[in-house]
Amino acid sequence: MALWQRVFLRAAGFGAGFAALIAVVVGAWVLISSLPDTPRSWEKGAVQATFADIFIDTGDRPVATFKYTVENTTANDYFLPSDPKAAFVVLPNGKGLSKEEQLEWDSGAYIPAGQRVSVSFRVTYDYNDSYPFDERDDAEKLSAFIGRRLKELEGFSVLDRERRYQIDFPNGWQKSDESSDASSIPESTAE
Repeated sequence: MALWQRVFLRAAGFGAGFAALIAVVVGAWVLISSLPDTPRSWEKGAVQATFADIFIDTGDRPVATFKYTVENTTANDYFLPSDPKAAFVVLPNGKGLSKEEQLEWDSGAYIPAGQRVSVSFRVTYDYNDSYPFDERDDAEKLSAFIGRRLKELEGFSVLDRERRYQIDFPNGWQKSDESSDASSIPESTAE
């Protein structure tokens, strides 16, 4: 075999080997990049909430307003998610989270780094046979009605999908119920 033929065969072999190596590297990169990302776990300590108070309004519909003190423990300013689907009711006895249609909250609230702010959740209920609209000023019926409703929730939870923060707003009203009479729930009647 002539010298030029050997040089040509070696060059062709090197080129084919290099092309195969590039094909394997590109194929591996495409395969790895097409795999789904493993989501980070939810961080629960970045923003912390403490129950502060509950207020009941007996206007056109009974509304329970739950006040919380929220602390941003991070070094960055934080805004609660503005997505209305980010807030959930925590069901009692470990039954999980529920999306409550009658739940409103201070979405988009600004919490400066290292600071505390007040945040509210409002749950609207309908009058029923056990607590009719005509008897909305009856403190005994209001207390029984709200007592039953409070047993239906364990708190609230907000999930920030972007930062992967889970902010738990714990139940604190049962502790205050044990230390005081159930009829002492603060009430503000709408005019």
